[in-house]
Amino acid sequence: MKCLICLLVSLLVVGCIQLMAQEKNPYYAFEESFALSKVERTNVYNITTFIPRKFLLYIDTIAGREFTHNIGGSEFLKVTTQDGVEVYVLESTVSDSTFRKSIGSHEIIFNSEHIMCRQKGCSKEIDDQVWHIQRGDAFKIVEDDGTILRLLAHRDGNKIVGFLSKSEREELTNKKGIVTRADKDHPKYAITRTELGQLSTRCGIVVPAGTSKHLKHPETEKELVELVLQAFGFASVVDGTNVPDIVYNTDLGEADKSIKFFVYDVENKWEYEKFRLVAAVTYLCERQGIIYSKERIEFVQIIRPDNGRRYNLDFRDYWSPDTLMKLIIPPYLFSVNCYDQYTNLMNKLGNVFGDRCLAGFFLSEFNRSCGSEHRTIERCQSYTYK
Repeated sequence: MKCLICLLVSLLVVGCIQLMAQEKNPYYAFEESFALSKVERTNVYNITTFIPRKFLLYIDTIAGREFTHNIGGSEFLKVTTQDGVEVYVLESTVSDSTFRKSIGSHEIIFNSEHIMCRQKGCSKEIDDQVWHIQRGDAFKIVEDDGTILRLLAHRDGNKIVGFLSKSEREELTNKKGIVTRADKDHPKYAITRTELGQLSTRCGIVVPAGTSKHLKHPETEKELVELVLQAFGFASVVDGTNVPDIVYNTDLGEADKSIKFFVYDVENKWEYEKFRLVAAVTYLCERQGIIYSKERIEFVQIIRPDNGRRYNLDFRDYWSPDTLMKLIIPPYLFSVNCYDQYTNLMNKLGNVFGDRCLAGFFLSEFNRSCGSEHRTIERCQSYTYK
């Protein structure tokens, strides 16, 4: 019996070591691609995000790259991206070796084209004083004087030495989403989403002020429901006869709208903190006879209750064309179908959230890309997100 226990403990330790090693040794996308997310409780997959070249990917299982999923006749790997999003990516676009083994101990990856000085204090308007950095270029920090970083990369057998200020690195990392810090552990955030269906309104339904209804799952949802209601203020939880009641203070809903409410539990692994975000997502509905369908996302309001920060995403600020409704599975707020759209949208969302990792997560949350058969047509390419 003791031998059996020792064997089980040994296997558990080995498994944990393997998993930890896997978490510290991501693979990467050696070619840009699009990723799929499975719709809960269905066999439907949405095209939810764009994967840039050299994007860090964490394999889902200890079985590694060998364990694939056949979706629509193609082989996919289930991975977690460096933004903390669980997706399926084409197996053929994932590196054979880990990032460290293939690329080395490089700390900075450029996810987009950039201009970098060849010498300290250069003028970026003068072409022969700069390097034109390509998508996916990875650099090693070879010198740090406290303010300026001296970077080294190799391209086609040639050495590239450039200079980047720490302040510019932080701007490119946290605001513009151009740089990935490969010297950091990813994903920065572990995020789980809970939908509070009892608070949601269906298309065409208005819940009038004064309405009262029982809280269906008080033992598991009361805390989350109260968090949402405190943030958005349209109702409150009061003591009922047997269970708490939700009492509406104002009307909720519109004739051509639907609203869903979510709570996101967030763990910041870089700063060792946990917090919650609450979100109200408003959808535009279309009526055909007596049937309503959600067509696109009109507005997203995200609130962090512990510090009052608000992040608003308004369809009018992005203008993903209405014509896309006929090409992709609705609903959508964004539709990224090429590298430039991705880069520009990450720049805008980085300014909204002030955090490239949060921006990347919520891009995936509200993006639906065109299918491969339509992705290059004008309707899917005609807008820029600038």
